[in-house]
Amino acid sequence: MDTLTRMRAFIDVVEAEGFSAAARKIGRSKALLSKYVRELEDELGALLLNRTTRQFSLTEAGHTYYRRASEIVREVDSLADAVRESSGDVRGRIKLSAPRTFADAPIGQSLIDFAKQHPDIVLDIHLDDRFVDLVE
Repeated sequence: MDTLTRMRAFIDVVEAEGFSAAARKIGRSKALLSKYVRELEDELGALLLNRTTRQFSLTEAGHTYYRRASEIVREVDSLADAVRESSGDVRGRIKLSAPRTFADAPIGQSLIDFAKQHPDIVLDIHLDDRFVDLVE
């Protein structure tokens, strides 16, 4: 397992204030997060968390590591975003509300073609013949 994954697990545990809460938040098991943090501590040769059955607290090394790891993860995420933006990849969500007949019109096929060409864009299309107030 790579250091960045362990680092993210440690940050998740600290920010959620516990292994169980972090596991629920990110959809991973408590045991897996515990394993990642233990491996990180072994790799660093330092205890980052004081654990008891009811709570945990950061050690001095844990405070230092958390501050720097948070900065590093933000930078890595920012770098990945910048590369994606510069590569010209288009991603995001387009919301569209139109009458039902819209789907049968030639533009319906155009939307299908668009969705195939841009799989990272989610088309959220609501077809209804009732008036929809777009401001609401």
